[in-house]
Amino acid sequence: MVNPVIFCMKAAMMMMLMISGCSAVRAEDAGSTPLSSCPESPNCVSTEAPDNQHKIDVFRLKGDFSKNWPEIQRVVAALPRSAVVKADETYLHATFKSRVFKFVDDLELFLDPLSGIISIRSAAQTGYWDFGVNRRRVEQLRHGLQGRDLIHHP
Repeated sequence: MVNPVIFCMKAAMMMMLMISGCSAVRAEDAGSTPLSSCPESPNCVSTEAPDNQHKIDVFRLKGDFSKNWPEIQRVVAALPRSAVVKADETYLHATFKSRVFKFVDDLELFLDPLSGIISIRSAAQTGYWDFGVNRRRVEQLRHGLQGRDLIHHP
């Protein structure tokens, strides 16, 4: 007879090993571009990505950026399990920790105040698959900011 507790623990460990196969490129490792590119693994989305697997649409800021950009930063900071790492007049870096396995994802927003375009990158710090978590996070953020009339609808 198999002990169900031991079985669940072994299954959880196997899942963690499968997910944490390779790590993503972090923003601190980027060259001269504001946001680093996505790795080939499917655990990242970015407005800068050339391929459909990683590509996500930019946010287009509404109104006065000096008023709406700080509000967008507050919205990101209020998201569940988020921690703002760095925020200034054109850049926001926040991390998100998953509830069960405590995996950490990075979310970066870069505002071009002249065009009002916000470039985005959301990626897992470790692992290979993220099961679409980063894409869903960005789309939920988009929906929430549109609901607050801070960004344009596509």
